[in-house]
Amino acid sequence: MACDRKSAPWVMTGVVLGLLGSAACGDSGQGAGDDPAAASAGRGGAGGATGGSDPSGAGMSGVDGSAGSTGSAGGDIAEEALAPIAWDDPPLGSLAPGDLLGQRTLEMIETHCGRCHGQYDGVEPPRGATDAGLTLRVLLDKGWIVPGSSGDSPAFRALTMAHAGTPTSLLPVPGDVELLARFVDGLIPEAPECDLLPFQSADQALAAMAADVSALPADVRPFTRYLGLTYASNAGLCGAALSRQRLALFEAVNALSLGPAIVLPHAIDDAGLIYRIDLRDYAWDRGIDRDDDGNSDVTDAWQALVEAAEPYAAAYQGPDADVVSTETTTSVPFLPANAALHAGLTSSLYPPLLGIGADMQTHREALGVGPHPVFAERTTDVKWAAFVGHQRQEELVVRAQIPSPERGYWMSQVQEPDDAESIFDAFFDDNSPSAYHITFGLPNGLTAYTVERRDGTRAEAAKIHCSYCDELAVGAANCGVCHSGGILAVRDQVRDYVSANQVSFDSESYDAVMTYYTPAVELDAIIAADSALHHAALEQLGISADRPDPLSRVYHQFELDAIGRRRAAAELGVTVDVLLAALDRLPGELAPLGENGSIDRAVFSAAFAGAACQLHAGSRNRPASCP
Repeated sequence: MACDRKSAPWVMTGVVLGLLGSAACGDSGQGAGDDPAAASAGRGGAGGATGGSDPSGAGMSGVDGSAGSTGSAGGDIAEEALAPIAWDDPPLGSLAPGDLLGQRTLEMIETHCGRCHGQYDGVEPPRGATDAGLTLRVLLDKGWIVPGSSGDSPAFRALTMAHAGTPTSLLPVPGDVELLARFVDGLIPEAPECDLLPFQSADQALAAMAADVSALPADVRPFTRYLGLTYASNAGLCGAALSRQRLALFEAVNALSLGPAIVLPHAIDDAGLIYRIDLRDYAWDRGIDRDDDGNSDVTDAWQALVEAAEPYAAAYQGPDADVVSTETTTSVPFLPANAALHAGLTSSLYPPLLGIGADMQTHREALGVGPHPVFAERTTDVKWAAFVGHQRQEELVVRAQIPSPERGYWMSQVQEPDDAESIFDAFFDDNSPSAYHITFGLPNGLTAYTVERRDGTRAEAAKIHCSYCDELAVGAANCGVCHSGGILAVRDQVRDYVSANQVSFDSESYDAVMTYYTPAVELDAIIAADSALHHAALEQLGISADRPDPLSRVYHQFELDAIGRRRAAAELGVTVDVLLAALDRLPGELAPLGENGSIDRAVFSAAFAGAACQLHAGSRNRPASCP
């Protein structure tokens, strides 16, 4: 007979993202010392150190330092007077737009520490209470978080051991502790100064591509494409800030790859601003079935990216552009890296690029996983674990094996309290989850993500159990924030609970739990082995698994950060002076830039094509769609 639900271990273990159902988070802390582009580009280093927030305020409004530019509003701005941007996050103490890792961390601290140390409206506030609540600014001012050092941070130490009589059962689960450490360690208070790189025009970039592709063997040229970072360097990014953009590019192409190995893009210039890729390295030379109807909608993955990246994916014509287009046999052989990675990581394109169709069982069979691990006849090859999380949510986790190459296939289901029979009563039942969150290893060692609805179909977005987010697009940019270090640690509670209450269970139930629910030592080893594959892949990319994810930050930066005059000019491929001089001839949506204001991405996108035609009317190479 089953144990009564009320006797199950209802321990409050904090807000649990769990193993697979993680929220989007992201901010990057990689530095130029980790940048493998330094070698491939033939330079001594990309500059900078590990990232953090800019205490000087130089990192205003995303990557744009326009608000700190000299000169009168709408007037001429000497390009040399524009300060270099060594780090492009808000000042230390503020969170960047889309930084859900930071939001996640602050919520966890509030959950566990707020009762005694948080905002208090009573007569006698508890020790250490604050009128403002436990904001990041408050935590830094009190010294409870030490930027860059979780080990020296009192808040981290308090949450990893019994504190002031707090029982161990009330401490965060291991996965939460990982996230807290990653966030705190990524808070580097300042980045080393760096020098502006010379402005590079679209004509210069296209000339470099034309020379590069012409020097390649003829049979390689049709598979050659280019990705660029001039939108960042021309906006003033250098050092650590530019390195983050570069690392996000490296991670993105490999996170969207079905190729067998990590392959770094090749820098064709000394500054490391233009990169060449070969479609075959990432299995991008295959047709892509975006509609999941069994037919390819585009000839290859690059074309899918081009169509998704409009209006930033522009065909050019002119002496250099014509050479590149002819040799690569495509009208758009070049994409800005930020627009390309954002396009590829959207919920509509990410699954087809990785071959994840609408029917999840078909995808499992293609991977060699076999039947649904929860519903299939149980074997010891499938590992089980379950625990209780925030607000009495139960989470079941199972791990199956992908055979070739060997890697993990993890499924997680989260059950709301009182929604169905407890996992502590029905150990192997499908406890009415709304969705299964799935994490699995790619052939190159990186991790991929998807979500399966109850009916077995793939979901493009999922509601994650957190208080600060609605449904989030499923993919590396969102899920990968909390999983940037691999599989989050999990500690099963079912096995210990049943073992401690053996007399409450019949022998069949007891034996089944002991057989299939995984002992802690074995589960830790499996998680470590799967995460090691991910870590090895990140190491090849020059990315630290212990720091916030660069890919997520650049993805959300593209989507959420306000666009000022400096960033707008850089993305349009001109200097700020040129943009301001032509502003009265450009689409009216750009008018706020003349007043040193900013616009959002949707407004900028609507004006982009028309503005590019005006600004490049006299260029050696110009957009082909212009009248």
